[in-house]
Amino acid sequence: MRRAGIVVLASIIAGAALASCSAIRPGVPVPVTNQGPCGFNAITMSFRGNALEQARCLMRHVRLGGLLDQATDLPGPLASRIGQSTAITPGALSFYLRAQGVDEADIGGPVAAPLSRTQDGLAAAYFVIHDTSEPNLLGAPFPPDIDLPSWTPNEVSVWRKGEASVAHVFIARTGASITAIDFSQGWRATKLESRVVGVASRGRFIHIENVQPRRSASNDARGDLAPEPGFSDAQLQRLALVYIAASVRAGVWLIPAQHAVLDSGIAEGHDDPQNFDLARWAMFVDEEASAIAASQAK
Repeated sequence: MRRAGIVVLASIIAGAALASCSAIRPGVPVPVTNQGPCGFNAITMSFRGNALEQARCLMRHVRLGGLLDQATDLPGPLASRIGQSTAITPGALSFYLRAQGVDEADIGGPVAAPLSRTQDGLAAAYFVIHDTSEPNLLGAPFPPDIDLPSWTPNEVSVWRKGEASVAHVFIARTGASITAIDFSQGWRATKLESRVVGVASRGRFIHIENVQPRRSASNDARGDLAPEPGFSDAQLQRLALVYIAASVRAGVWLIPAQHAVLDSGIAEGHDDPQNFDLARWAMFVDEEASAIAASQAK
């Protein structure tokens, strides 16, 4: 959730309502229709292009300081799924989770329940990946136990703060996770939602925070530096399972996105997730989804 190192000034349209553009009146905010590098449209509550094209833009690599690479092809396991039917039943997923010892309550809530909707009835369509960007270790090195239960921030309960929680689910580096806000409840966790679009966007985005510390290369205490690799394998695997659970609840594979891309061009936008291994996450999505499908076929 760290603010981007390079702040780009942008026009901020607050409190935008989904009103018809054919009846624009003086003093009435006009919904933004081409926000950011992926062209968010506050009328359709979608980004530019079809589901796969949106994902290619929203999952571009995030570099130090929140700088973005150009859109690129997605790994096959994601490219072949995004926007398509999950073809996994809630019952099959529940069976698989029980066999793996995973509680539905820890990955967003009951997998048979629907996802959140906007005030205009649009279902959640975007799965937003964040990193906590804390604790900020300043000039200290990353501890050798950051992927172990002994590292205090991996105690996921410390991240659940009721109405003050900043995301739906938090995932520790150990792979443990906790639901702070059920996926059925709309929530806003980016500048795009809170400062540009407004309350009309609540319910369109699912937010996942991944525990990742930062440190600073100098005395500015900015905390721009993240571990390399970024997320642990256990964390990526649980993130894959949470993505599958959200997608099963939607009935289609959700469009993944990264926080920094959504906030690009907005003052005080964030730079997370840093050092995210997209190919490795896609591999875990494929492994978990294939295992669930195999158990469903029996």
